[in-house]
Order: sequence, then structure tokens, then C-alpha cells
Amino acid sequence: MRFKKTALDRGRNLIERYCLATGKTLYRLSDVYDWARERQELPMGEEAVRLVNLQLLEEASRTDTVEGPKGKVRLRHCVEGITSNGDSEPHRETLWAHVDDAPYAFIFESFRQRRGRVAADVRQLKADLDFVNERYRARGEREIQLNFDFSDDEAEEDDSETA
Repeated sequence: MRFKKTALDRGRNLIERYCLATGKTLYRLSDVYDWARERQELPMGEEAVRLVNLQLLEEASRTDTVEGPKGKVRLRHCVEGITSNGDSEPHRETLWAHVDDAPYAFIFESFRQRRGRVAADVRQLKADLDFVNERYRARGEREIQLNFDFSDDEAEEDDSETA
């Protein structure tokens, strides 16, 4: 589910104002929600209700799992693409399918896209880590060290399966 930039900016603004108003630097999203709702700053118009319900359906699809031979596995997979009906601006669309009903090409593309998202998450984690460590260095604090070679994680997983 993708939110519009204006909605995300409004959310970030609410978080900033909550932190300033409460003096908290660590916060629960549920606390921010309650604070903003109390001030009637969370409009729940038709589009907001639609987005919440779409998020619910997305999570329901993403968390539809069974226990496989190597642990929990997803039954439903998605493929994202850009579409236009000719009358509207192109927009992002996500198609979902159950693994038993989806064609090979759909599942292959789903895994390819998911792998790309994982790689992007790792790149983002590295960028975030470098940014935070730069700030820590400037304050004379100890840097956070993380290993981005996942070979040991995979080997550990394989060892636990054979034990």
C-alpha cells in the first residue's frame, strides 16, 4: 500500500508535534495516534477508510502462511506494476495470487521483485547506519558495527535444519 506524499508529510508532522508536545524521543505509534485523535487531527474520510481497509487486506494476504518443511511460508504472492486504463494517469497496481493458482511467470516475477526489495532494504540499512555512525563520530561516541555478509546466517539456518 502506497500513501500519497501529502498524507506521509502530514503523518510525519503529527509525529514531530507529538514529540515536541510530550517531550518524548521514544514513542509508540499507538500513542501518537491517540494524541492526534484526541485533537481531532486524523480525518477519516472515505479515502482514509479505503486505505486502512486496503492495508488490512494487504496484510491478510501477506500473512496467509502455512508451515513448510523449512518453516513458515507464504501462500499468497504479489506482483507490482504500472497500469493505466487510457483515461487516467498511470498508477502503481499490485496483483495478488495464491501460489496454487498463480502461473509460473507470476510467481517468478513476484520472487524477483521481492528479492529486489530485500536488496534495497539492505542498501537502505547500510545508508542509515553510515548516517547514524557519522553523527556518533561527530559526538565522539562509539559507532554501531554490523556485518552485511549473510553467509553465516544462511549456514546457521542450514545447520539447524540438519541437527
